[in-house]
Formats: sequence, C-alpha cells, structure tokens
Amino acid sequence: NNIIPDTDIGKVNFSGKHAYLITGGLGGFGLKTAQWLADQGAKKLILLSRRGASSEEAKEFINFAEKNNIHVYPVTCDVTDKETLKKVYHQCSKDIAPIRGVVHAATIIDDDLISNLNEEKISNSLNAKMSGAMNLHEVSLNDPLDFFVLYSSVTTLWGNPGQASYVAANHWLEAFAVYRQNLGLPATCIRWGAIDDVGFLQRNQKIKSALEKRTGSEAIKSDDALEFLGKVLIKQGSTLGIMELNWSALK
Repeated sequence: NNIIPDTDIGKVNFSGKHAYLITGGLGGFGLKTAQWLADQGAKKLILLSRRGASSEEAKEFINFAEKNNIHVYPVTCDVTDKETLKKVYHQCSKDIAPIRGVVHAATIIDDDLISNLNEEKISNSLNAKMSGAMNLHEVSLNDPLDFFVLYSSVTTLWGNPGQASYVAANHWLEAFAVYRQNLGLPATCIRWGAIDDVGFLQRNQKIKSALEKRTGSEAIKSDDALEFLGKVLIKQGSTLGIMELNWSALK
C-alpha cells in the first residue's frame, strides 16, 4: 500500500474528448465524485443508478452541467444486470465518446446482526459491489481504460457490527483490484472512511455518531476525500485507506 504524501504532487486532469462512467453516480458520494470529475476537466459523464435522476441533488447537478458545457448522461441501470449493463456501456461508448475511466461507487446498505441475516439480505449487500464490479470488468475488457476505481470501506480493516455482508463485499473488491493488476489492467481500490457531508451517513447522523465513537474514526469532508483520490490516481496507487482517526478513541 503506497503512502500518499501531504505535499502537492500536481493535479489530475481528465480529457474533455472521452467519457467517464460512474455507477451510483446520481446520488451521495457517487454524485459528488461526478462533480469532482467535472471540476478536473471531464466534459462527458455517464451516471448510472437504479433509480435514475430522481433526486433533487441529481437534478441540480444536471442543470448546473448544462449551463457549463458539461454533458451528463443519466442512465437508469442496475449494474448487477450484465446484459443491460453491456448494452448501456457499448451504446454510450459508441454514441457519446469512448469510455476511458470507470468509478464503481454503487452500494446497497442492508445492515443486520449475523444472527438475523438471511439469503436476501446477504445478496443485497454483496451483489451491487461484487457482481457490479465483475460486470464492469467484463464489459470494458477491450477498452484502454485510464483508470478503474473501486470504492471500498475502512471497515475491512477492523470490521463493523451489523455489516458482515457489507465488509465481505468490500474485501472482495480489494482482492479483485489485485486480480486486475495481475492481468496488467488499471485498478485502484479506495477504503473510504466515513464521509461527513454526503451519502448514507449524512442522511443518518445517529449512525455516524455511533460509528465514530465505536471505531475512533472521524468523518471527513467529501472534498478532502476526493482531493486524496486525485493524488492516488496520479501516483497510480492500488489499495489505500483514507480516513481521519482519533487514536485515543481507537485504542
């Protein structure tokens, strides 16, 4: 695992001629990632979501993009459906622009204690991350991608009560990143700490507070998190944990 220094190592820039695809890209941290890509020069963004552009935050970003010469293509697509994803991926690559980067941010939170888990709950947590990543891998194999980013969680480092399936799915993503690297393909897996201002924890403040107290992990701002993502992409890092830790609480 590479350590990314605090010193300025430059800025990552994305081509305005190519397209970038983000799963889970129409809400939460996935949408924030799309906004960050646009700030770094991306002009064509394909944003996949099971629900489409139904949220106010998604509509606001699309309106902003239209006024700033950024082409956003919201697509209703379940990444666990390989045939639909394949059709969407190749159609977008043909009609919009060649896809040169993928960010897999899609996730489903279905927490429960192990004693209460059933097949449906386990599948819900595993499929979005695992099947989604494998499907993205397979449909993009013939494309010269610049990056293939997988969003994991720092909970893989120490676990989290009630999230056995979620943690297992993220562990799989980390191993899958190594698999792609061994094939000579780009792969970056980020273990994100709690994100403060967007996504699941922003909507569930009590859970965020309990998580911080239990693990000693403090929530980080999404802008700070994505700044580090840029450094990881510049340095071609592989699997890295990005978090704020309260060491005395963790001890």
